[in-house]
Amino acid sequence: MSTNVNLAFFTLLIIAVVGILTYLAVRSGSGYSVKDAEAHAERFAGDVKEGHGGMTAFCWVTIGAIIIWSIVYLIMNWSEFAVVFFR
Repeated sequence: MSTNVNLAFFTLLIIAVVGILTYLAVRSGSGYSVKDAEAHAERFAGDVKEGHGGMTAFCWVTIGAIIIWSIVYLIMNWSEFAVVFFR
């Protein structure tokens, strides 16, 4: 494949990933209403409230992608990391 075709596929991949993450970020609040947030909130100093909710799909997908990327990066650059681990 030519470089232009690879770049076109990479661009489409980036657009798809950003679209999926945007969808997950927008949809993440639908399962946890404002009433639930108020009911589960803790008050600090009378005015400050901290809500407690579950992990959203956006967070799970993002954390999973970071973990996968870290493993792939470690495998691809193992020769550089081996110097640190095996002196």
